[in-house]
Amino acid sequence: MTEDTPHNVRDLVRRLDKAALATALPNENGTWPYASLVLVAVDHDLSPILLMSDLAVHSQAIRSDNRMSLLFDGTAGLDQPLSGPRGTLMGRAEQNGD
Repeated sequence: MTEDTPHNVRDLVRRLDKAALATALPNENGTWPYASLVLVAVDHDLSPILLMSDLAVHSQAIRSDNRMSLLFDGTAGLDQPLSGPRGTLMGRAEQNGD
């Protein structure tokens, strides 16, 4: 990591409109990790904004446990994707609006 890492992550998150959303999916056998592709916008303070259907599996998971992470992947088209830019934001989902 370098001193520019926070700046690079901010630029990456602002540049991308898709991310992998990871949540904890409850079922009869306990809780399982669940990841899905979502479209993302960001607020002026870099807070992710997700528009999700109440019917979506990840929406149901977030209702049970609001912990989540978003993986932003800027490695498209690179010969060595593991050397490319990526960043994960972790937090708790909050519902705004109706």
